[in-house]
Amino acid sequence: MGNIIKNDQFKKGLQELLQNKKFKRTLKIIYKEKKNQILSVQSCQIFDNDFSIKQRLDQREGMPIIFEHNCKILLDVTERQRYFDSCTLCNKKIKWDRSLSFCPNCKQETTYQLAYCLVVKIIDQISEDNQVTYKATMFGEAAKYLGISAKDFSNMSHDSQNDYLKNINEQKSHIVHSLKLEFKKNLVIQEILTQAIQ
Repeated sequence: MGNIIKNDQFKKGLQELLQNKKFKRTLKIIYKEKKNQILSVQSCQIFDNDFSIKQRLDQREGMPIIFEHNCKILLDVTERQRYFDSCTLCNKKIKWDRSLSFCPNCKQETTYQLAYCLVVKIIDQISEDNQVTYKATMFGEAAKYLGISAKDFSNMSHDSQNDYLKNINEQKSHIVHSLKLEFKKNLVIQEILTQAIQ
């Protein structure tokens, strides 16, 4: 199939559809492009997204739940807990015993690495005013989102870390992401699946 529509027109049409409050749905399109020109649409799926995060959590009846949801991500500069020592085998938090690292999950001494435990606010785009926020935690996805490893981030001063987080907020907090969320005791961002066309 040839290039049937200009990219700007394609993106504008999609954006208008996604912002239309009559349709609380997610449109997921996979397309091929070459030299920034759309060549063909390979697949197009519409996902009903009628439930807010609150409605999803209310329906879970105490059971763990994993679901996809459209949200904006806002990094919380006030949270001081940002990373932890994790087991290199299972990625769970280790305990220290006289300078030895022990993993309660693996039940053995282990090697460790610094990993993110980044508290963020997610803004529910399905809520009535698109402003309802929830606290969530990012682990492995935080390195991708921030563009820096936990180790390198930890080497910054606290003020430099805050400046870095504020800069990311300025660049990305307006973007609507499709997130894979898990809720057991708290909300966890398991994966940042896609970014809505801006």
